Amino acid sequence: MRQRGKGVKHARSMSDAKNVTFLNRPPPELVPEQQCEVYRAVFQRAFDRQVHFAVGGAFALAFYTGLWRNTKDLDLYVLPEDRERMISVLTDTGLTDYYGEAAYDRRWIYRGVRDGNLVDVIWAMANQRAPVDSVWLDHGSEGDFCGLRVPLIAPEEMVWVNLSRTRRAQKTRLLKGRVPGPLASGQVSNGTYPACTDPQGQHQYNPPAGA
Repeated sequence: MRQRGKGVKHARSMSDAKNVTFLNRPPPELVPEQQCEVYRAVFQRAFDRQVHFAVGGAFALAFYTGLWRNTKDLDLYVLPEDRERMISVLTDTGLTDYYGEAAYDRRWIYRGVRDGNLVDVIWAMANQRAPVDSVWLDHGSEGDFCGLRVPLIAPEEMVWVNLSRTRRAQKTRLLKGRVPGPLASGQVSNGTYPACTDPQGQHQYNPPAGA
């Protein structure tokens, strides 16, 4: 089980993360003004309504690494009890539910879209085994994004999220028989597929013999 330091207000494993974020603000040409208008409107309305959130995904990763790319997909992490309030923020800012264009799992995420720009509201891991809590939102840095200072989820939480996504993808490929190399043919030391375990160690998938 992954242990997290609840109650430790500013715990970080990266040195001087505050400076990293402001050194790596996005170049103006990377995020067009039309896109920034959507993001600024969402940020400002969330601030005005005091909805607790933090930016994650590719944009947060870029603040920490300096490797910028425009995904037109903004991830906002919120507490489960704040999800409806944040969805209202998106709706009142002119974003509509993306479900009509592409179905998604509404048990852990809401996707809003406006002018081709997606804003995802996320309140749990995709496997729904871990809800977002205050540790996710309070232990990161802040970054200057589209002219506003916004909170970022901590690097540790980003690693955890991506590990979960990687494990999920591995399970999917195993089930579909699309794992390349030795795994695809079962050519491992004991003649079986390895088990896949989620980051919390709470679930294990062992493919049947001959799968």
